[in-house]
Amino acid sequence: MNRRIPVSQEEKTEEWTEEQDAVLRNEMERKARLRCMKLLEYSDRTEQQLRKKLQENEFPAFAVESAISYVKQFHYLDDRRYAENYLLQQGQRKSRKRMAQDLRQRGVSNALIEEAIDNSSDCEAETAAKLLEKRARGKDLSQDKVRWGLVRYLTGRGFSYDLSRRLVASYTDSSMEEDWNC
Repeated sequence: MNRRIPVSQEEKTEEWTEEQDAVLRNEMERKARLRCMKLLEYSDRTEQQLRKKLQENEFPAFAVESAISYVKQFHYLDDRRYAENYLLQQGQRKSRKRMAQDLRQRGVSNALIEEAIDNSSDCEAETAAKLLEKRARGKDLSQDKVRWGLVRYLTGRGFSYDLSRRLVASYTDSSMEEDWNC
């Protein structure tokens, strides 16, 4: 007795029973849980990202909720852990402001973002200085165009304009002339 379970209302017949409905519901929840586990096997995700993936796979809302609560129960899904790991991985390449923005886009709450940033030991000025040093290697820093390019590079990474300008000025051992027009 290996029959396919109908998934739409049109496929249900008059003989359709509540027992068959329960079997269908359990099967959908099981498949959603398996999909969650498979997605989390490859990389850590936020709850919002996982929910979106399951909805893209056309799982019904009850199955999505069941699967999310299942993986949360075993701590496979944890937005706090995701935020902390993201800060560790990206802390050497981006400013705190930029990382907070990225985490918000991924669905992490502001409270968790602030907590993770407060627990982070990275100094933003040190991170910017390391990025500047790496980017400036082998460049002619006597040219205004090159120095402004470095300032733009740092601001593009989310560092403030003032910090970027001060770091470039100190790195080039020259004050950024006031005739530089922005």
